[in-house]
Amino acid sequence: MFQFDLTKLTFSKRGSFLSIGSFKRPSGRPVIQTSRDHPYLDLEKQGPPREYYEIALFRDDTELAVETLGTPSMVSLQAEGARAKVTFLDDDTFLFHVEGAELVLLPCHAPVGRQWFGQQRCDIIDYRGFCVQQVRVSAEGELTLLETETVEGITGPYNDTPLGLSFAPKTAGSPMTAALRLRKSGGAWDEPLPEFATAAEALQNQWSQWLGRRPAVAAEFEATADTAWYLLWSITAAAEGLFQREPILVSNYWFNRIYAWDNCFHALGVMDADPELAAAQLQVLYDHQAPNGAIPEPLSDQRAHFAYIKPAVHGWCVLEMLRESGEEALRPYLPGLYDGIAKWTRWWLEDRDSTGNGLAEYIHGCDSGWDNATPFDVKVPVEGADLQAYLVLQLEALAKMASLLGKTDEAAGWAQRSTTLLKHFIKLRWQDGRFTSPGVGGELETRGNSLLDRIPIVLGHRLPEDIRRALLNDLRDGGPFFGQHGLATESTESPLYKENGYWRGPIWAPSTYLIFSGLRDSGETALARAVAERFCAMVARDSVFWENFDPHSGEGLCSPSMGWTAAAFLRMAVWLKANPE
Repeated sequence: MFQFDLTKLTFSKRGSFLSIGSFKRPSGRPVIQTSRDHPYLDLEKQGPPREYYEIALFRDDTELAVETLGTPSMVSLQAEGARAKVTFLDDDTFLFHVEGAELVLLPCHAPVGRQWFGQQRCDIIDYRGFCVQQVRVSAEGELTLLETETVEGITGPYNDTPLGLSFAPKTAGSPMTAALRLRKSGGAWDEPLPEFATAAEALQNQWSQWLGRRPAVAAEFEATADTAWYLLWSITAAAEGLFQREPILVSNYWFNRIYAWDNCFHALGVMDADPELAAAQLQVLYDHQAPNGAIPEPLSDQRAHFAYIKPAVHGWCVLEMLRESGEEALRPYLPGLYDGIAKWTRWWLEDRDSTGNGLAEYIHGCDSGWDNATPFDVKVPVEGADLQAYLVLQLEALAKMASLLGKTDEAAGWAQRSTTLLKHFIKLRWQDGRFTSPGVGGELETRGNSLLDRIPIVLGHRLPEDIRRALLNDLRDGGPFFGQHGLATESTESPLYKENGYWRGPIWAPSTYLIFSGLRDSGETALARAVAERFCAMVARDSVFWENFDPHSGEGLCSPSMGWTAAAFLRMAVWLKANPE
């Protein structure tokens, strides 16, 4: 069983919104937290109270120094002469086992009330945490409520008092079991607590079943692939609230929502093991599609935003899924996908073309997913070169889906629109040997050199030979973008390149995989292999799925534990296994 660092990867399970991690904690303690979207703002903290408790071990009123470790079946805290373990009893409940110490849960925010049933049970009304906290202790232990300040030194607004939870054995040194249930509405809970080993074994069995479905990868990436597979499993939450299908969240901690292009990479990551879960990552957004065809971005269990959009990569994703998993695996989900993507595509082509010139527009950098990339230094809207390429593929995907659904006339119409848009795009935006992404007023930032304008390689064999060759020259090994560790999002020689500059230089998983797929489709197997090998090797150095990476050192940047980094790694590692030199 592999082990992981809770500062880089959270402990969770498929079907739960709860997790334990210790990202950026000054105390270093592991934290019980939720991925639910909590719109309530604490008047003193001015932030959503997604964190419930920090976990600590005490002896004689002194906190013990602990070593903390995660595995797929439990979190372990080890101290001199003491240890504690935490596992899932069910999707809403943590089960604790403690020996040789007092287990203390230190509050991260204040609840509003309590029902005390004695030293084995208490219910706590947690208005800010959107749940009822139900606390249970086995007969060998006793529960004490600690009136204290929060871990950040806050006492709570409206005279609400933060409550710590202390679990101590009745006989010093003896083991005990406790449980914490964080359920939206509480409810009866009278059954005896199980043995800790029984619950941990049940969780291990769930994980083992999922692990057995992991696709084969190149041998040198086996260990990292297990971690990636665990991450995708652990960030899959329940179909609750606005989520009408199981969502694979971006992360259990960072960006705990569905975003309208992260979801495509998640779908590709799990499609070999679970086509239904893969299709759900697109369908979950179309469940909330607006009458005009727009889709929410982002979508959480509580809120559907219609602000930033994210690029039109859903058609590309469907083509990838059909290519990798086959028509029969995706056929049951095609009707819903077809209708949703068709409406969204019409929205792009009709509602996002203010000039009427036939090219769709981003009205903000965040629409593209490349939030601060240099093409958006001009006055928006911007006619992104990447966007036109995506829409060509989206129209082609619609033609393919319509054909599979027996909609022959519609298939022919979509196919014709795809061909027409490609020709129109090339005519208007292929200039001086490169694609351009101008503002609608014609303004073009000439000092920057962004990888975004090379994303049209995703069109692969559909591009004329001379254009494909020019793009390949820019993407070659040792060229302006492709270095020792992979594809920088801004040329490292550009005057606008910025170290740790988000989309102005660092290597990202989605841009890497999109270009990889275009190289593969172009028949450029050697270059595709080089891109895949360098990206996978960079990720496998520490098996942490960072948001992005420094193109010079390969060091991880920004947020760890990002699902699309794990998914892109897996897909390229699978391809490397199937396509050895």
